[in-house]
This record gives sequence, structure tokens and C-alpha cells, in this order.
Amino acid sequence: MKFVHKLHEPGLPPWKRWFLSHSPSLGGHSYLERLICAKLPRYQSITTVRVGNGEMTSFWHDHWLLSDDLASAFPSLFSHCLHPELTVAGFCSSDLVTLFRPRLSAAADAERRMLLDCLASFQLQGSHESRRLAMAPGEVFTSSGAYRALHPPGVLPTDSTFIWNIRLPNKVKFFGWLLHHGRLNTRAHLLRRNLCSPEDSTCELCPDLLETDTHIFLECSRARQIWHRLDHVPLTGQLRMPWVLGSGLLLPEQTRPDIMLLLWHIWKARNATIFDHTNMTPSDVLRRIIHDLDIWSCRYGRLSPDLDLWKNWMRSKF
Repeated sequence: MKFVHKLHEPGLPPWKRWFLSHSPSLGGHSYLERLICAKLPRYQSITTVRVGNGEMTSFWHDHWLLSDDLASAFPSLFSHCLHPELTVAGFCSSDLVTLFRPRLSAAADAERRMLLDCLASFQLQGSHESRRLAMAPGEVFTSSGAYRALHPPGVLPTDSTFIWNIRLPNKVKFFGWLLHHGRLNTRAHLLRRNLCSPEDSTCELCPDLLETDTHIFLECSRARQIWHRLDHVPLTGQLRMPWVLGSGLLLPEQTRPDIMLLLWHIWKARNATIFDHTNMTPSDVLRRIIHDLDIWSCRYGRLSPDLDLWKNWMRSKF
């Protein structure tokens, strides 16, 4: 969303000029186009526009004239619109007859007259438009402000907040967040982004299988050996909820969500195979987990007895 905001800011740096020349209509063909098409509606819903020249303001979907977007304020008229992606500058320079289907319905015609009344005193300015967050008109767009707009106080947190409540370091939490959203840079993910070829998208240990996150953590030969050592068969659907992946393991309840550390070390073993040409055994992975738990034991405080139970249980699986 921050990238979308940069596209709407004044100025035309080289990267923006290149992007707009290759994607003038945002048809959704490249990865960046698909990213923008996915985030643009949400970005428009939390921002308001002070119109300048109108070249980067959507006539129908931005909040610029009323407190709501015009597509929602005049739904019948919008259903007759021929150019839903029209800018404010494009609307002002076009013949009104060419913008809508002929023979408007009675409701659409009534909304057309109301819209023209709202536009009666509007004039384009020579300056660039400026965008602010709708919840705080005096506040410029920031990532933290956008997060507050999308998660207002009083809204119950989702289960994914368990990721941020575990006692492991931030690098493991961030890994779990990416796994929860399916954003890890697996070879399958890189293939979808056209960053690797189909020939280079298979697993390093299973050459005939596509390297998805499900394959890395559940189906790969190394992952299956690790889960076999732990006498546990996780469900595929649990991979998007890594904090419940240890629900079937004999671990203390308060430290059970920290099983995410196991997934992190499976990921590190995968990276070692690709970049260091080192094939770690299941015992190596379990030893590294215990080593990290020893280093980070100060994070557990009064739960240190539970942590000792966890480490002893892991040692019994060598």
C-alpha cells in the first residue's frame, strides 16, 4: 500500500515514469500491476484527496468530492458508466454524453442531476493533488497511520496475533508472519513472480516436485523424517496457523505456540542445502533447536521449568 501511495505522490522519478509507461491502464499483467490492483481499493478507502490537476485522482473510486466515493454515493449512475477508471481530469475534459450508456434509467438520471449539482462549483487547480488519511485529515499517509485506519480500537484481534505473543526473537516472529500469509520466498513463490524459471523451481532434495511452503515443511523427505522423529503428523491446513502446529505434541501448553521455532529451523536447513550445499540431518535440526532454546532461555522467566521439559522432550527424539 505504501508503494501505491508513492505512485500517487507528486513528481515523476525514473522508476515511476518507467512503470506508468509500461502499465498505463494497470491491467494486472505483471507482478507489480497485480500488487497495485489488489491494494488500490483499500488504499482509496482510507484516504481522501484534495484535487489539484485531477490527473491521479479516480473520479469514481477516490474520496474527493463527498465523504464517500462517487461509485457508492451514486450506484445507479455508476452502473451506466462506460469508463469506471476515469480520472477527475478525464471527466472534466470529456463530453458527458460519451461517459454513460444511452437511455439512462429514471434512478440513474436523477442521480446524474444530483451529481451535476455537486460539481457545479468545482474547478480543477493547477497544482498536484494531496492525499491524507480519512481518519485524520491533517495526517500524511504513513504505514502506522494506515494500520490504525484498518485496525481501529475495539476490534478483536485475529488468531494471528499469537505470532507476536510468542517468546522467540523478532526474526522468528517475522518468519511466522510470512508463513501465515504465504509470502516466504520459496521457489514456487519466486516462480509466480517470474523471478526464476520452472526448471529452477523444484525442491533441492526432491528434484521432481515443486518447492512450495507446504512441501518444505510437511512433504519434503527431510521434513517427514523430522516429524516422524517427533511421532507427529501435522495437518496441511495448520501450516497457515503455525501457532497451533504443536497442538498434538506433548509440550507444555504455555510454550506450545513456540513450536514455530521448529519450522524456522527446517527453513534454515533448506537454505543451508541451497546456499551452502550442506545436507542437515533431522538430529542436526533438533540439536540446533535446543541450542537456540538454551540461548534464549532468559525470555521464558518463570516458565523456565516448562522450557526444560520441552528441551528434554526434544533430546529424547535424537
